[in-house]
This record gives sequence, structure tokens and C-alpha cells, in this order.
Amino acid sequence: MSVPPETIMLLRRITAPLSIIGSLAILYLIIFKRHIRNTYHRFMIMISIADIGFTIAFLCSVWPVPKGMVDGAEGTMGTCVARAFFIQWFGTLGPFYNAVLEIYYVAMIRYNVSAKNFANKYEKWAHAVIHMVALGLSITGLVADVYNPTIGKISGCYITSYPPNCKSNPDVECTRGDNAKPYLFFLGILPYYIALFIIYGSILMILWTVLRKERDSSKFSFSSMMSRETQSASSLSPQLEEGESQKSGQKSRNPSIFRRSSVRTTTNTITRPVVIQSLLYGIFFSLTYLSFTIFRSIVFFSDWSRSSTIFQVLAIITSIFLPLQGLFNLIIFIRPKYVQLRQRFPDRSQFWTLGTCFTGKTVDELMRLQRIRQQKQEQEEQIEGSCQHNNVHSMKNPSSSRTTTTRETEKRSQHNANEGEESKTRDESSGKGDTNEHDGDEAIVFTTTKKEIEGNSENLTKLE
Repeated sequence: MSVPPETIMLLRRITAPLSIIGSLAILYLIIFKRHIRNTYHRFMIMISIADIGFTIAFLCSVWPVPKGMVDGAEGTMGTCVARAFFIQWFGTLGPFYNAVLEIYYVAMIRYNVSAKNFANKYEKWAHAVIHMVALGLSITGLVADVYNPTIGKISGCYITSYPPNCKSNPDVECTRGDNAKPYLFFLGILPYYIALFIIYGSILMILWTVLRKERDSSKFSFSSMMSRETQSASSLSPQLEEGESQKSGQKSRNPSIFRRSSVRTTTNTITRPVVIQSLLYGIFFSLTYLSFTIFRSIVFFSDWSRSSTIFQVLAIITSIFLPLQGLFNLIIFIRPKYVQLRQRFPDRSQFWTLGTCFTGKTVDELMRLQRIRQQKQEQEEQIEGSCQHNNVHSMKNPSSSRTTTTRETEKRSQHNANEGEESKTRDESSGKGDTNEHDGDEAIVFTTTKKEIEGNSENLTKLE
């Protein structure tokens, strides 16, 4: 089996922009719409930044390779080294942040650690360790001169010896990266296995905790978790914690759901929604990075000719799924809000629901907006009914209405005749007010209702 390199390049150019768009959408939703509220948001920001950097470097492919070495190469040795450096840096940040995100879920589900305690005690150390490891590994490869052009069935720039094939050809002396193979293992393979090990271990711990709590409480089952999830979606996980509905500068009225609590409370308020999120992040990370890790392992441990078929298959899978990490993260990130909207607004279309997920309005705000619109519509109907009632009453008793108006007019005229010029002007104004107020209770109801509608319209405008 032989797949042309052009096919692999085409697959990367199709899937990579989707990943970049997905990660940019996450950054937009967190920074500009929701604001950075908690540990989960900060982890997702770093995951998205790492994905954007890695995907752009991955998408460059052969362009940074020194010009003339392969078709489509337009770079220099400096651009090739830079591409390999960013592949190593962002390629380490992303998996490690996914791993620490799973640790964050384990801390909440397994050990009942609150989000506030995790942020105060562990988050800063997590950021520091991840960045030191990622940057340290990247600088190590840079100092060792192992970032070089990789020429073969899939060309690019990463950890290898230079000139190409200098290790297999005794007549060619290696000028850079003579001992590149150990660096490929410790820099390009081992970090991914560590991240996958942490993620799989976290998933197993979460599942074990769920099963144990199911046995202890006898009120939670994994099979019913999906069906009952929408009922507790408003308390969902890290991205909705600490009151998504609360406004800036206001304290939440509800106590944190991540405080230490009994088994029953933890199961009902945290476990169901958070378990689903943690499993989805872990599963989709495995889907994107597992084939990539096996791909690099085959390059390291196996001979190219003996594994060409497997290599080509993994190359296709990697080119499809690896650049889709950002898109998968976006789907998982907006999923809780999508579930809530489908539950609260079942009559709306799925396109409206999906579009609303990218707005800054919370579900509570949308519900309040809907209630105001309903109240406005009901008040307008009441006004219309009152007006119709007044018209009917006037048509039935026209003489009574005219007699009352005539008497009032005569009284005002007699009163104004006995007053001075200044008093006369003041009384005429008062008479106009009396005339407007003479329409009865219906007019008062109309005025009050109109003010209420204007107030609701102002609230509606503010929410929109």
C-alpha cells in the first residue's frame, strides 16, 4: 500500500483549519463572552493556545524545509529548526494540559476538592510544572542540534540526523544530530505516553468512584446518567461553576457545589455531569493523539520497509484526527449549554440552539428574557381588551357620557370666571388634567399598564 504524500498533505489542509477555528471559538467564548472565571477556563485557554500553535506548525509541513531538498520547500535551516521547536513546545503543552484537566476532574469527583481550593493550592504549580517541562524539552532539542529536515515519504522538520540518511550511509558524515534517536524517544514519544497514562488512569479512577458511589447510595447508576443529565445541567462542571448566571461584581447567591459533602450530595450535584465531561475529554484526546503516538513509536522502533503499510495507515489516521483536536474540544465545551437550551426551549430549532451557544447570554438570562416578552404580550392583550370594553360602554351609554362631560365643563367655566388672570391660566391647566382623568378606571389601568410595558421594554432592551 502506497499513499501519495500529496494526499496526506491534502487531508491536513482540510482538517487543520477546523481545529484552529474550534480553538479560536473556545478562546472567544471564554475571554470575550464568559470572562475567565475559574480553573477550568484557564486550562481550556492553554489547551486551545497549544492546539493553535501545534496545528499551525503541523500544517506548515514541508514549507519550512530548506529550499531545494523536497518539492514545495521554501524555507531555510532556521525556519526548519523553528518549526520543529514549536512542534515540540506546543506538542508537549497540549497533552500535559489535557492530563492535568483530567486530574482536576479526579480531584473534584474522587476527593471532593472544591474548585476554590484547587485553584489556591494546586493550579499555579500545575501551570509552572507544565511550562517548565514543555519549554525545557524544547530547549534541550534546540541545544543538541537535533531539529533537522526529515526527508522521506512524509517530509517535514523534527528530531533526526542531518544530512538525511547519514546514519544509514557510512559514506555520509552526520553534521547535526548524530545522536538524535535517544532524543526522539525522550522528547517526542515518552511525554505522550506519560500524558496518555495519566488520562487513562484518571478515567479509571473516575469510573471506579462512580461505581463505588452507586453501590453506596443505590441512587445513581451509570446507565441513567445520560437520561438524567439535563436535570442537573445547570450545575454542570467547571465551566458553569461559581454561577454562570451571576453578573460581574456580584457574589453568587448559591453556595459552591464543590464543597465537601456527603456521598449522596456529591453524586447528585457533581458526578453525573462532570463524569460525562471528563470522559469525553479523555476519549477524544485518545482518539487524536493515540494514533500519533503509535505512529512515532513505529518510526523509532521499527524498520521503515517492514512497517510501510502500517505506517501509511497510521499516517492517514493521524493526518485526519490529530488536527481535529480543537474542533472536538469545542463540541465538548459547548455541549452542556446545548443540553440546557434543548431542555428549556424544546420548541426552538437546533440551529437556533447551536447559534445561541456562541452568545454571551446564559440560560437563566434567556429564560428571564422570555418571561419578559410573555408578560409584555399579555399586557398588550389586556390593554387591547380594555380599549374594546371602553368603546362598547361608550356606544351603549352615549347620553350619560355627554351629560357628565357637560356638567364638568360648566363647573370649570364658572370657577374660572371668578378667578384672576394668573389663577385662570392655572385652573385651565388643572381643567385639562381633570378632563384626561375623567375617563374612569379604565384610563388609570391603561396608564399604569403602559408604564409597566415601558419598564419591561427597557429591561428587554438591556438584556438584548
